[in-house]
Formats: sequence, C-alpha cells, structure tokens
Amino acid sequence: MNIGIIKSTFIPGKTYLDLTLKQTESIAKQVAEVLTKEDKVPYTITEGTLEESSFDLDAAGVKWDGGSYLIRGNGDVVNMAAGSGGVVYGKVNEEIRFVAAATILKS
Repeated sequence: MNIGIIKSTFIPGKTYLDLTLKQTESIAKQVAEVLTKEDKVPYTITEGTLEESSFDLDAAGVKWDGGSYLIRGNGDVVNMAAGSGGVVYGKVNEEIRFVAAATILKS
C-alpha cells in the first residue's frame, strides 16, 4: 500500500506533518494494525475523527479507548491521550509508512 511521498513531508518547526486525509487514514490503519497485533484486541479508526494529521482509535469496540493521535511535523506519531504531553508510538518515514517504536512492541 504505497500512497506516495508528498512534497512538503518534513518541515522543521511545523506542528503537524502535511498529510492528506487519505495519507492520514493509511497511517491510522497501520497504527491500528500494529496495536491490534500487540494487544490482541481489535483497534479501528473512531468514526468521524479522521483529520489531516490526526485521528482517534477505538479499542475492542470501545469508542476512543485506543487513543487520540497527532502526527507531528517531525514525523512522530503521538498518542496524546497517554501521559503528560503524549507518548510517541512511532514515526512516519519518508515513504509515509508508520514505523512503530520499540517501546510499544512486546515481542
């Protein structure tokens, strides 16, 4: 699922990564897949929450239980609902693919 690189991918000092809704949805699905595999419960995109560079996830069918995510200008995918200031769950690479942080992987 290569959605292609965007022209203004990494902009120093920019709060959000410049992504389209389709690109953000792709990243959200990738995050949900990783979390589903790791936690052994289904994660899905919370209906109506997808925006450019942000999304929420449901976990095990519970609305918003999977976190609220922001994709920062440096590519960090941050769960803003986890900890003070959020927790980095991974990074979006140059190919607009999610790379999970080792801290969220159990195996």
